[in-house]
Parts: sequence; C-alpha cells; structure tokens
Amino acid sequence: MWNANGILIQGINEKTNFVKSFPYLGLNAYFSYPLMSIKDVECRKLSNEQLSKEIEENRYVSLEYISNADLYTRYLKKCKELEIDVRVLFVESEYCDEIWKEELPKMKFLGYEYCSIPIDEQIITDMDWYEPFSCCRKKLNEYGLFDLYEDVLEFVNVYNKAVNEGEVGDGEMDAYICKVFQITT
Repeated sequence: MWNANGILIQGINEKTNFVKSFPYLGLNAYFSYPLMSIKDVECRKLSNEQLSKEIEENRYVSLEYISNADLYTRYLKKCKELEIDVRVLFVESEYCDEIWKEELPKMKFLGYEYCSIPIDEQIITDMDWYEPFSCCRKKLNEYGLFDLYEDVLEFVNVYNKAVNEGEVGDGEMDAYICKVFQITT
C-alpha cells in the first residue's frame, strides 16, 4: 500500500503562510527546493535535475520528490555551502510514479496529510477556512497533521463529499494520503 516516494527539501526561511487557523508544518508549510530561485549554474542544474527527468529523447516527466540519494546529497551540500537553512521531509503514499529505491534515511514520523499530486495547497487551505471541517481540525497534532490513519481517512471522506457538492476544491485532482516524516540526520 505505501510507496516510499522520496524527499522534499524546504527552505525554512520561506514559510508559505497558507494556513492561519491552526499550526501547520506539513508538505505545504514552506516553499520546496530553495535552490530554484538562485541564479547560479550549479543551482540551476540541481533544480532542473529535481524538477524533471528525461524518459525519452526530448520527452520529460515532472517530478515532485527527490528520489535518489546522490541528488539528495548534492542538493543538501549546495544548500549548506550557501548557508540556506532547510528542513527535509520524506513522503510515503500510494502514489507510485516516483519511488525511493535506496536505504531509508533516519526519520521521525510527523503525521498523515491528504495532498494532491502535483503537490498543491488546495486541500490544506480548504481545511483552514471551511467550517464543516472543524471536527477534523480538532484531530490535528502540533504539526497540523493527523496522528491516526483513521482520522485522515475520515477527513478524506468528508473532504471528497464537500468537493462533490461543489463546496471546496478546484476541480478534479489526484490526491493521496501521505505519511510525512522529517529526516533526522
């Protein structure tokens, strides 16, 4: 059921502020991949390598995660060289287009989040403002995530019902329950 998808590197000085009504440190808490905005040849190369991969000549597929240890190590090293403070998340989900095939890093479980792929703030901002979700917001932990799978599953059902009724959402999207971890090494 769970696929080890890969890593998100987020610059902790680039908070998104998408959520106002509860503490939130999930997948959309900070802008991902801080090297993207730096005008440097190596930063651009690392960012391009993270954003997509060539599957055929001149045909690319977009990526959400860093899914190999070599790129992760090089990206993190460049952030350290540039003194960019980061946090590193690891994601597992049923999404199967990106799979981490290396040994898993040491990590701490933060909680479950329901999120679209491509990663987008729509669901978490809907949870923030839509009053009928208040029963689910009460079950969030200190990271703004669900501790229990049953609680996130309940939210998925309530959320999808609200989407089908046209109350929230922004059209069709592929969304997954994600296990969110913070890498500790």
